[in-house]
Amino acid sequence: ETGRSYNFILGATYEQEDLPVSARHLPLPGVLAYCESRAGQRGAVGFFYQQHTNGHEIVGFYLSVEAMQGCRVRHGHARGFLACPPPVSTLFNVDTASNFIVGAQYDQEVLPETAMGQVLAATLLYCEKRAQKRGAAGFFYQMHENGHEIVGFYESDEAMACGDGAAWHGHARGLLASRKAAVVGTLVLDGIPIKLVQHGTK
Repeated sequence: ETGRSYNFILGATYEQEDLPVSARHLPLPGVLAYCESRAGQRGAVGFFYQQHTNGHEIVGFYLSVEAMQGCRVRHGHARGFLACPPPVSTLFNVDTASNFIVGAQYDQEVLPETAMGQVLAATLLYCEKRAQKRGAAGFFYQMHENGHEIVGFYESDEAMACGDGAAWHGHARGLLASRKAAVVGTLVLDGIPIKLVQHGTK
């Protein structure tokens, strides 16, 4: 997920580099290729690029999705972009082509100001933590055209199955998540996999 609408995340933690002479003033696809290569070398999950009006070019690397929590903005520079990881989860199947289950019952929350305007991967992380706390079987996230952001929680697989299927409501962005099937022999406690150990008897 790369876009030119934003080129920074307010409050996020990042590590910055100046672009070397060999990568300066390239067309944006060339800059993106360079930044992607450096991100891979650093183990970064995302990055931003900015060319300032004085010609100075920088790239900032985000080393985790947690580090990317903050509001996306566009600083007034000559050009730039923000590159984000896709929204993936170890606990939930994530569908970015849907953002609702028609007819299914859910409990809704409005995202707090501290969680609004984030990259989709960070929004997923917030919603996932709320779902874990509630013990939800799944959830949907929607950002409306007016900037209003909500998350709706499905209590059970049965509640999700009672609906008329996954769909996309006409909003700015969103996703639908359903809990992955449990692996036999493994428990999940607050997102931490725990292997079951069979104790012998005397």
